[in-house]
Amino acid sequence: MHKRFLSFIILVLLFGCTFEDEYVESSIDNFVKSQTRFALLDTFSVELESIQIDSVETSGSGNLLVGKYEDPDLGTVSASAYFDLTLPSDLSIDDKEEYDSLVLVLPYAELVYGDTMQAQNIVASRLLESVVDNDDNPVYNTTTRKYDLTPLGEITIVSRPHKDDTLCIRIDDALGLEFFTKLKDEDDELTDSEDFLDYFKGLALSGGEQNSAILSFLADTSLTLVMHTHISAQMKELKTRTFSLGTSSDYFNHVEADRSELPAQLLKTQREAIPSFATDDKAYIQGGMGVVARINFPTLGRLLEFDTKNMMYMAELILRPYPNSEDVVPLPESLMLYYTDKYNNLISEVTDEDSETVTSELYYDEYYKENNYYSINLTQFIYSELSTGYVDENLGLILTIPDSDIEGTIDRLVIDARSRSDYRPVLKLYYMFFE
Repeated sequence: MHKRFLSFIILVLLFGCTFEDEYVESSIDNFVKSQTRFALLDTFSVELESIQIDSVETSGSGNLLVGKYEDPDLGTVSASAYFDLTLPSDLSIDDKEEYDSLVLVLPYAELVYGDTMQAQNIVASRLLESVVDNDDNPVYNTTTRKYDLTPLGEITIVSRPHKDDTLCIRIDDALGLEFFTKLKDEDDELTDSEDFLDYFKGLALSGGEQNSAILSFLADTSLTLVMHTHISAQMKELKTRTFSLGTSSDYFNHVEADRSELPAQLLKTQREAIPSFATDDKAYIQGGMGVVARINFPTLGRLLEFDTKNMMYMAELILRPYPNSEDVVPLPESLMLYYTDKYNNLISEVTDEDSETVTSELYYDEYYKENNYYSINLTQFIYSELSTGYVDENLGLILTIPDSDIEGTIDRLVIDARSRSDYRPVLKLYYMFFE
């Protein structure tokens, strides 16, 4: 509808181009003053609720998440990763070759949550169950796999993910020598891909109890398990064989949170939306755990009572992060919306009049951080609802971070739902009224 409004103004201007400039200016001014008036309506209720999605797929996200951190609003968040490996391209072992070591090489990704100034413990364990089950079922944030409680390797370090490229963990030589012997004997378990996955199902990465941060590692072929060997000669010849991460379906993250003693502990099931007044006037979004916010417009139907000629040319939703909540985890760059029903199912993405997905714009106050807010254009959504002459009382929207961030991050947002005018969520409707 805002395009129609712009077209109307352009027609008025074009019509006036055949007259003297002074007369044109006077005519437009008089016409607008006498025939129309503009108004901003921002008193319609916006209700926020928080919902725990039953499960979130976490395979194929591009990141492995490991460790734990304390979130003042969403509790103790823990993450562990599960993945399998592929065989090296070079399977032959020279008769004079000798084993040296087996090292897990984890390339750092950019995501970090929590306090990395403290020492972090990362443990690599041998999986006792396959990453992908026999029925090829999807894996979720709630999925786990059994692993050997005796670690294959571990390391405790003060991590520097933004300075270092990789984290290396020395793996037990007993496994390394076992690999080496099987390769040398041309055993099917180290020469045939299917037999290898039956024999060595993969690795689990977990964090120690005292960890204060969640680290992320790239889930691609740069993640490797490298066997180092050498051949003794006049010049010592060093050799390596690389077991790399498998396909995108062969890894996933398990993410859980302990929210006891916090208002967020009320988040249990997808069908139960928790109103913001029950969570200290806050609404939550959290990737990895599948926490999303529901937005309701309970008084929107009042717009149908207007008995004047009018045209809505823009609708804008303003949401503000809770003050200082970005000190824990940076604010998400973008948010998106889904249509939903009374059961909080995600039905379809909200789109604009050009069928493009509606996303938010983040306005960040770099200097004072007191006026951060998200702006979301809901013009087409509101216009479509009003055009039917009926507003469904179950009308609502699900607000979340983009799909890729839900699956492979623990990005989160705490939305301010207090009732004060400078904090509250606001639906701004821009109208032109005709006399």
